[in-house]
Amino acid sequence: MNKRNKTEKIYPECSHQFQGKGWDGIDVHWRSKHELIVPYEETWSLLEVDTSGASRRENDRR
Repeated sequence: MNKRNKTEKIYPECSHQFQGKGWDGIDVHWRSKHELIVPYEETWSLLEVDTSGASRRENDRR
């Protein structure tokens, strides 16, 4: 099981780790890498973090 620091911001589809404050840059990253794959609304649901620090998508894979 991969436990991540709760402050790390990692896009679950590609494991891109965002630097800086929160999800700064998510819009640009999504448009350049995921726009044709994942709707923007779904992107935010993937990024919701539970108490273990794992994204919802990571929990679905366990």
